[in-house]
Amino acid sequence: MKVIVTGAAGFVGACVIAALRARGHQVVACDIGWFSAARTDRAAYVPCDFRQLRSVQLEGVAAIIHLAGFSNDPLGALAPDVTHALNTAATLDLARRARAAGVGAFVFASSCSVYGDSGAAALDEGAPIAPLTPYAQAKTDAETGLLALVTPQFRVAALRGATAFGPSACPRTDLLLNELCALAACGKPLTLTSDGQSWRPFMPVQDFARAFVAALHPPALPTPRPIWNIAPPQMQMTVAQAAQRAARVAGAAPPVLGANAGRDLRSYQVLGSAFSRAYPAFAYSDDFDAAVRETVASFRALPNLAGDLAARRFVRLANLPASATRQARDAL
Repeated sequence: MKVIVTGAAGFVGACVIAALRARGHQVVACDIGWFSAARTDRAAYVPCDFRQLRSVQLEGVAAIIHLAGFSNDPLGALAPDVTHALNTAATLDLARRARAAGVGAFVFASSCSVYGDSGAAALDEGAPIAPLTPYAQAKTDAETGLLALVTPQFRVAALRGATAFGPSACPRTDLLLNELCALAACGKPLTLTSDGQSWRPFMPVQDFARAFVAALHPPALPTPRPIWNIAPPQMQMTVAQAAQRAARVAGAAPPVLGANAGRDLRSYQVLGSAFSRAYPAFAYSDDFDAAVRETVASFRALPNLAGDLAARRFVRLANLPASATRQARDAL
């Protein structure tokens, strides 16, 4: 199967590319290269802007896995209009062009952040959503637009990912557990900027990558809407609990909660079982401690981790090229 992956050189994309190739798929990697300096391997990509993919480049493609876009709340808040232009408008434009070119499937990286604040309830995909940030709103709007494009010949799958962590050829330390694991690997104290009481679903990035590969094919069960939470059931906990477990696994001192910090309004628990029912060959990871241990080891293996953390090499907002928002705004 010939598959285009946008955002192919990023944190999730690097893992998706590896998973696809391991299964023998023909992969076309598309990445603009904004965060190429974060790569820790020697892989080279010819810069490719998904907004400029031509119809001839889409011919003969069976599916697109669309990961590209501003990837978190800090980037989304940088310029809400640009976030909408890139994460919503450009996403829907690519999907329309893909459908016109005969691409059969469009698998979209959405986010569990669309739920906002669920309180104590664990939400399934049919629960009301309440996006609290420009990033979450853009993901919500993209989902809505993609569902309107579905035909018998053009299948959509939107995967609402939990908070990812784990090893990647393009590390990120602006993800909670990755940041804590990197600090532990460097012998630095683990600190939180909130009171740690908000709930989060966590997932190893490899689970997300395998879910994208599984979603290339039609689900085994009929579904009212092709939207799925990707969230291992054993990996949902408060931020404080995640930090405490990470510290214990890494052999670090107990984490320090933010002094006089308030509650993070983004707090949600989700049910991820619908995806494993729809794709029974897919199985979630179930060993949180082992996944944390692997993440710490991956950061310890980096030759200049202390310098990388000081330079914020793996923080997306700190390394976004000045031209990025201008390029996106030019497309408005």
